[in-house]
Amino acid sequence: MSSTHLVVSTTRPSEKDLLAPTLYHGYYVRPRINKQLERGFSQIDEEPGKWSVQLDVCQFTPDELTVRTVDNLLEVNASHAQRQDAHGFVSRSFTRTYVLPAGVDPLLLSTNITHDGILSISAPRSTPDSPVTHIHTINKSPRS
Repeated sequence: MSSTHLVVSTTRPSEKDLLAPTLYHGYYVRPRINKQLERGFSQIDEEPGKWSVQLDVCQFTPDELTVRTVDNLLEVNASHAQRQDAHGFVSRSFTRTYVLPAGVDPLLLSTNITHDGILSISAPRSTPDSPVTHIHTINKSPRS
């Protein structure tokens, strides 16, 4: 009677290997686990001369997104009607509001969305002028 041995490797791929983007039909695709770990992420970058924000909106199509500014506020709205997914039916909506820092002109904002659902909004940022100090002389009024 012969015996058969099955050898099972217990080494797991590293998190770095799991989260590495893969090339698929010429596009880099973020793995599903990465989307689950970062679901709903929002990142603000403030660099000299530039302000930007990245927001994960992979659950929405570009037609379901609205980006608007009111004074120094940037508002991102997303909404989709009820649709069927693997678990049943779902409808989603959210609103996220950012305060634009000094030196960012709301009229100069530009928006892009990547093929994997990351909305990028950026604008040039001027350096605020240093405060100007004025010294005023106080005139003494004559006594009456």
